[in-house]
Amino acid sequence: MKGCNNTTDVLNMIQNEYYGIPNSSNTSWQLRFGHLVGYGAKYYSYLVSKAVANSIWNKLFINDPFSSAAGQIYHDQVLAHGGGKPPKEIVESILDESISANYLARSLIDNNESL
Repeated sequence: MKGCNNTTDVLNMIQNEYYGIPNSSNTSWQLRFGHLVGYGAKYYSYLVSKAVANSIWNKLFINDPFSSAAGQIYHDQVLAHGGGKPPKEIVESILDESISANYLARSLIDNNESL
């Protein structure tokens, strides 16, 4: 990239061209861990969602993604509640297991190993 001598120059160029909010000059936020603070719980909730989805997929849909019986179970035990039942209870009900951090981590590991 012409005119870019370091990562800060590259970041300034990309942010000014694509982000819509100009980068603050003389900063190098990409070199600090503070930029991770903006992710907050969103990053981890993504991982939890991925782990839950993988577990449900493996239990209900992996052998037949178009199974109407599995779809009905998913509808009745997940979708039908809307926001009226705590998510943990919904997930434990459909998976018929107690959900813990270890369970979710195992689901993510299993998903990555199958790729």
